[in-house]
Amino acid sequence: MTSDASIKSHPLGRDSRETLLGVAGEIFAERGYEAATIKEITERAGVNVASVNYYFRDKLGMYTEVLRGCLHKGKLALPPECEGLPAEERLTRYIHSFVNTLVAVGQPSWCGRLMVRELAQPTPALPHLIEEIMRPNFMLLRQLVQDVAGQPMGEETLNLLTHSVTAQCTHWKTSRVVFPYLWPELRFDEAKVRQIAGHIAVFSIAGIRATALLEGPGS
Repeated sequence: MTSDASIKSHPLGRDSRETLLGVAGEIFAERGYEAATIKEITERAGVNVASVNYYFRDKLGMYTEVLRGCLHKGKLALPPECEGLPAEERLTRYIHSFVNTLVAVGQPSWCGRLMVRELAQPTPALPHLIEEIMRPNFMLLRQLVQDVAGQPMGEETLNLLTHSVTAQCTHWKTSRVVFPYLWPELRFDEAKVRQIAGHIAVFSIAGIRATALLEGPGS
């Protein structure tokens, strides 16, 4: 374990930690996890190599924390006051929270590139993040989809519907690099996030209801 004495050559604090994460994110997005080196990251960040051990234990720990930051570090949740709302409104609020998390104004542009790279070339960090963040979010969304359907749904149908809603939301993050070409005037401000989330909700609710009608009670 790194002692305090070994890191006195460079003052550490929250600013140093956040700087290190920001630089690491840029380099991981550029080079990928395997090619990126602690030496390059710490030199560009202007911090002591020992700071990686101090904050994150090792490169994988730092990389995992960078990914957590891109996922805003936690599970999506609906506030207690949503419990009495209609299922459609609860789903709409979840979708708005999800989209806002993905395309939050001010989030570094490298986050989208890094997440695309991670999903295409998974690292040992991914299973942990799935269990910590992605699976709980998915299960909450799955229950909301079931509530909107208003009747028992087959497991496969329920999974398909939940993945469909998820895909609509994540599209706005993973495809940001192509929007300047396909939709040059698009700007992610609060009003646009609300519009996008509202559209996904309306589209998804209609699709869930139509699928429930096709499946029928007790199918």
